[in-house]
Amino acid sequence: MRDRAHLLVYLGAASGAGKTQRLIDDGRRLAASGKRIATFDLGADVDALVASAPDVVLVDDLHLESAGGATRRRWQDAAAFRDAGIDVVGALNIANVDVAAPVAAAALGRPVAETVPIAFLRGADEVIALDASPALLRERGDRYEESALLALRQLLLRTIDDLTVPAVAAERTSAAAAIFPADLTEPEAFAKRSEAIAAAFDLELDCVDIENPNDIESLPASLIALPNGELAAKLVNRPVSRDIFVIARDQTYIADPPLSPHPLGATVRDRMRAGYGRLTIYLGAATGAGKTVAMLDRGRHLAARGRDVAIGYIDTRGRPDTAAAFGDLAVVPRRALDVDGERFEEFDREALIARKPDVVLLGDLAHRNVPGSLSTKRIGDVLAILRAGIDVISTVDVQQLEALGDAVFRLTGSAPTETLPDGVLTLADELILVDTTPEALRERGFPVQAESFKALRELAVREVLRAGNRQAPTAPFDRLFLSVVARTEDLPLILRCTKLAARVHASFAVAHVGRPGDDEALLERMRTETSASGGTWLRIDGSDPIAALLAKAREIPETTIAIGGTLRTPRWPQPNSFARRLLDAGARELFVLARRPS
Repeated sequence: MRDRAHLLVYLGAASGAGKTQRLIDDGRRLAASGKRIATFDLGADVDALVASAPDVVLVDDLHLESAGGATRRRWQDAAAFRDAGIDVVGALNIANVDVAAPVAAAALGRPVAETVPIAFLRGADEVIALDASPALLRERGDRYEESALLALRQLLLRTIDDLTVPAVAAERTSAAAAIFPADLTEPEAFAKRSEAIAAAFDLELDCVDIENPNDIESLPASLIALPNGELAAKLVNRPVSRDIFVIARDQTYIADPPLSPHPLGATVRDRMRAGYGRLTIYLGAATGAGKTVAMLDRGRHLAARGRDVAIGYIDTRGRPDTAAAFGDLAVVPRRALDVDGERFEEFDREALIARKPDVVLLGDLAHRNVPGSLSTKRIGDVLAILRAGIDVISTVDVQQLEALGDAVFRLTGSAPTETLPDGVLTLADELILVDTTPEALRERGFPVQAESFKALRELAVREVLRAGNRQAPTAPFDRLFLSVVARTEDLPLILRCTKLAARVHASFAVAHVGRPGDDEALLERMRTETSASGGTWLRIDGSDPIAALLAKAREIPETTIAIGGTLRTPRWPQPNSFARRLLDAGARELFVLARRPS
C-alpha cells in the first residue's frame, strides 16, 4: 500500500462537457493496462471498497452526497480512498467549487448548495479542464443561456490558471512581480502600467513590497516592474537574469490604442461581412494533447446533426486511434506535388472549395506547405476557405503562436519551427482548450518534460482567457526604443522587442550609436531585420552614446528605452552598467531585457 496515491480531477464548465465520458474512457484505458478499476456509485460502501483494494477508483459528481449521508460528500470519500493508497479519478463542474459558487449562482440565476472546497483541488496532482464551447454544450442538451455558459467557462479557465503552478526556476516562471515602495505617489498608475506589461508577456502579476535588492533574487518572477529610483538603479547594475521594467514615478501613460496593421488585419475586418465561414480552433499545450481527436469528435457530432462535414487534411502520424476517429466522414483527396524529384502530398484547397461542404476539418494550422502550393502556410488556405463561406475547424499548439515566442523560449529553452502570425486567435469564433496531463502524453508515445509542459499548459489557458476578452489591449508605452551595439548578442533583442511592440500595438525603433571599428556587415543585418519587422532603424552619431540616445528618445513623447541587461557585475574602470548610466543621466523609463543563452 502506498503512502500517497494519485488524484486526478476533471473540471467542466457545465453539463455536456464530457466529464462522465472521460471517466469511462480512463477506466477502460487503465483496465486495458492491467489496472483493477472500481466505480464509486451512489450507495457504495466506502470501507468495503477500500477492503477490495482496487488500483483506481472512479468518482463522478464529487460534490454530491456520499453513502454516509448529508453530512458527508463524495470528495471526502475520494480523499479517504487516496489516503488508503488508491488512485482516484474524479469529476465535477466549476459551479460546484466553493470559491466559484457565488459567481456561478449569479450567472445561473439559482443557488448552488453542494460544493467542493478549493483546498481539495489544490491538493490534487492534476486538475484538467474539459473545455467546450457554449454552442456545443447547448447542442448536447445544456439548458442554460449562452451568456451563463460563457461566464461558467471563464470561471473554469481562471480556476485552472490559478491551480497551475509549474515548478520552474524563478526567472522562467509565468509570473511578474511589481514592487510597490512606501513612498510611491501614483500607485494606481504604476499598477496599471505593471499589469499591461505583464499581460503582454502572459504573466500573472504579483504585488510585493521589497526594499533590499538582495531579496529580489528569490522572487518567483520572470519580469520585475518597479518605479525609477534607488532600488531600480541598484537592480539594473547587477547581472540581469530576468526582464526589468523601470517605470517613471510621474508617468501615468496608459492607453487602448487602435489595432495596428498585421498580416491578418484585412481578414479581421472582412470577417464582419456576411457570407464568411466560422473558424473553430482547438488549442493545446503540446503535440499529443488530443486536439485532433477532439476536432474529429466535433466533426462527427456535426455530421450526425445533418451538416456536410469533410476532412481536408489530417496527419494521423501513424496513430490507429486517430485514424479510427475519422469514422464515416468524407475525406477530400490530397494533391500530389513533385519538389526536386521528391513526391509530396498536400491539402487540395481548390478541390475542397469546389466540393463546398458545410464544414472542413483541417489540422495543424501552423503547417508550412511544400513549394508549389497555393499558399505558403496552411493559414492562407484557411482564410481562402473562410472567404468561400465554408466553416473551418483546425488545431494549434500554443508554442506555435509567434507572439509567444519569447515566453515559449523562456519556459522551454527552444523555439518551434512552424509558427502562426500574431493575432491568429482573434480570427476564431470559437477557441477551445484541449487539456491533458504529462502522463497521458507519455502513454501516447510523446516524450515530455513535466515542468516545461505544465508551464506551456498555463500559457495555453491564459491565451484562451485572453482571446475571450475582445477588448483592445492596454499599452504600457506608446513607443519602444531599443538601443543596440554592433555585436551578435544584440540581434535577438530586436526580435524580442518586435514581438512585444506588436503585442501591445506600440511603434518600434532600433537605434545604434556609431563607434569606430563597428562591424558594418552586422549592422546591415540588424537594419534589415528591423525593417523586415516593421520597425525603424536609426543610425545616431555622437561622442557620448548615452546623451545621444536620450536626446533621440526624447524627440517623441511616451518613449520607453529598451536595452540588453548586463551579464556580469561592472568593474573598474567603468563601475556602472550601461543601464545604470542611462538612469543616472536622466532616463525616466527603461526596459532592461534579460539575454538568452546562446
